[in-house]
Amino acid sequence: MLENAGLTFSVSPASLDEAAFMRDHPEKDPEKITGALAAAKSLHVSAENLGSFVIGADQVLEFEGEILMKSETAAEAKRILRRLSGKTHRLVSSACVALNEEILWAHTDEACLTMRDVDEDFIGRYARRAGAALTECVGGYELGRPGSWLFSKVEGDFFTILGLPLLPLLTYLDGAGLARL
Repeated sequence: MLENAGLTFSVSPASLDEAAFMRDHPEKDPEKITGALAAAKSLHVSAENLGSFVIGADQVLEFEGEILMKSETAAEAKRILRRLSGKTHRLVSSACVALNEEILWAHTDEACLTMRDVDEDFIGRYARRAGAALTECVGGYELGRPGSWLFSKVEGDFFTILGLPLLPLLTYLDGAGLARL
C-alpha cells in the first residue's frame, strides 16, 4: 500500500512475539490492543533506527467478543471461516509513526464485514483458490483477491480492511511535511 501510494521506504520487521504480547497484555479491547501492537512495533524499530521516521501497524479480527489471530494451518483457517459464515466481524487496524523512540502520531480505524452463509463445499473451493492467504491473513482471506467471494456486505475503509488506515496516515505525513505527492 505504501509503495502504491508513492512513498519511499525500507522495511524493518519488528521482532515481536505477537501471540505472547496478546496473551500478556492487560487490555482485551481490540482498539487498544491494535494500538499497543502498532506502537510496540514502531518503538522497537525506532530504537534500532534512531533519526528515522518509523511506521508501525497492526490489525486484529474481533468476532463475538474474541480476538482471532492468523491461523497456523489451513485446517484451522477453515474452522474459522465456518465460525464466521453468515455472521459479521470487525477488523481493527492501527498505525503509528515514531521517531527516536517516541510516538508522534497514532490512529485506529475499524471496518465491519458480513460473511455470506457458506457451506463446506464452498469453503473447500475457496481454500484451494486462497492459497497462502489462509495462514498469512487474519480471518484467512484477502478481500481484494478470492476472499471477496466470501462477503455479502462490507462497511468501512478499504485500506483499513487491507490492514492499514492509509488515508489518515497519508494526511498526517503530508501535514507534517514528511511525505508529499
